[in-house]
Amino acid sequence: ATIPKRLADNIGPEKNFNPRFSGQGSTLAWNPENIANYASISGTVSTGNEIEAIVNPTRSWRISASVSKNEAFQADAAGQELAFVNAWRSNLDTMYNGNLLQGWRNPPTAAGTIWGQYSSETVALIKTSNALSGTALPEIRKWRANLVTRYDFREGFLRGFRIGGAARWQDKVGIGYPYITDQTGSTVADFKHPYWGPRDTAIDMNLGYRRRITAGGRAINWEIGLNVRNLNARDELIPIKANGDGTWGTFRIPPQRTWSLTNSFAF
Repeated sequence: ATIPKRLADNIGPEKNFNPRFSGQGSTLAWNPENIANYASISGTVSTGNEIEAIVNPTRSWRISASVSKNEAFQADAAGQELAFVNAWRSNLDTMYNGNLLQGWRNPPTAAGTIWGQYSSETVALIKTSNALSGTALPEIRKWRANLVTRYDFREGFLRGFRIGGAARWQDKVGIGYPYITDQTGSTVADFKHPYWGPRDTAIDMNLGYRRRITAGGRAINWEIGLNVRNLNARDELIPIKANGDGTWGTFRIPPQRTWSLTNSFAF
């Protein structure tokens, strides 16, 4: 009778979830069951700002820069579980003059009363998860910045040539948490001190040449370009997930340096 209505309405053999009492007197026993495919629901609130600027210092020189800040916060983490806990506790307080709160298992356990055991084994973890509401998710890179530049030579012996490049920078990212023992003696993740993955910087370069040629009596715009992506690529594994002791659990191969040669004709 103390079970909150939302769960009580979904108990029975036809629901594939049938916790129940069996026997009577000295043989009375409680037969628990697990909820299949149970999943906790929480929300995420994201905020961010981006500033972008395009500048032409000269007729031949173009610069584009952008900086963005992104943050994501957990919202209502384990909210439904905590609502269940509060509803059940309210029922225990009000039914049978609150005597159920003093109930012990038979045989008794070291955890004390039934509520004491539930509180230490389950409620503590639910409250820990719920306390994350409003905290930032370290899995999101907070800052990103990009810089792109290009210069076209319009005069002299370099006329027709162009040179350019780009830099892409990303902030550190959370990849896991150490584990600590909280005040209840439970082992929980230390969300305030995550393990961080490295910051990332990538450099691109490009060189090109353009001129007008004549073929078959027709004017054709010819352009050839050499592009290098990830010019500063290194042969180092990048961690993307850390174990509780700080060692790498999962990592990825870094992007490789790539070269491409393009050749185009515009009629």
